Amino acid sequence: MELYATGFDAWNQLNFNKTDPRSNDEPSDLRAFTCILRDPVIRNVGAFLTYTSVETSSGNTTAGIVPKEHLLARKLRGIDHRHSSCWAEALNGSFVILNTTDFKLEQYSDSKNLRYMAGTLLNAKDDAKQTFRVGSIGRPVQQLLAYDTGFVALTADGEVYTWGDERYSLCLGRMPTPESPADKPGLVADLVDLPTGRIVKIAANGYLLAALTSGNDLYFWGGHPAQEPLIEEILSGCPHPIALGDHDIVDVGVGESHMIALTAAGQVYVIGVNQNGQLGTDTHHRSKDWVTVDLGLHQSQKIKGVAAGPRTSFIIVEGLRP
Repeated sequence: MELYATGFDAWNQLNFNKTDPRSNDEPSDLRAFTCILRDPVIRNVGAFLTYTSVETSSGNTTAGIVPKEHLLARKLRGIDHRHSSCWAEALNGSFVILNTTDFKLEQYSDSKNLRYMAGTLLNAKDDAKQTFRVGSIGRPVQQLLAYDTGFVALTADGEVYTWGDERYSLCLGRMPTPESPADKPGLVADLVDLPTGRIVKIAANGYLLAALTSGNDLYFWGGHPAQEPLIEEILSGCPHPIALGDHDIVDVGVGESHMIALTAAGQVYVIGVNQNGQLGTDTHHRSKDWVTVDLGLHQSQKIKGVAAGPRTSFIIVEGLRP
């Protein structure tokens, strides 16, 4: 398999080849999709601002610089360290840890309190963490992600829960109420009983969130009032269906201000800001419309998935170029 990437590379987070001469140079952004990794197994791409984590045949491998708080989060009791979806950090410094044994969520207001609870710091606030469950009975969580000011979780039965800063309510996808406040996991009711089935994947970054149904429909919500909408005329606090022509969408990745999608026909589309080359197109300008990406693959190769970091995009390809 092969992993292609493009975009922001200030910390060498797109360079898995430590013997590559460019590892010693001042990193520069990739402005076109480039093969950065080959391995029999490539899956669970975790793309962060300063590093990229990928599950391979020999275990998890990383490129770039991993923040110490992320290393610490993986070591906490009850955490499955193989999967980054068991913890998440919002840009405002909040951390959420998912205990995969009892599915309790532990939220820390900042990294200092996270270190305190892990026993690496002696003094911190008395209320170092909050503990709560997703749903009234504590549903098993399949995905846990962060956006800039909050979090989103997908349960095993396809329900989506959001929580975070009420000042950025567009990202919640729901109306906060006394019974379901903004700062506690609340069900996004508009993503229940959809025409094409339950939600099977979520994606989030910046102030943007997306959800994909089992019937290959894409829903999108969020945005920041001071920022230009990613998709024309859509700045919504309610999940909004996104049409990509007449294509079924089978995978999606969301960045700070861009998006990448894979269709059932194996075509990759991108949209949004391209300042760091995150679209992989031959322009530095923002794309207000979906544009296709052509990797020039061999006929024996097939695109299996896509992912996005804050300012990066990834394409997972099955098979090797001859």
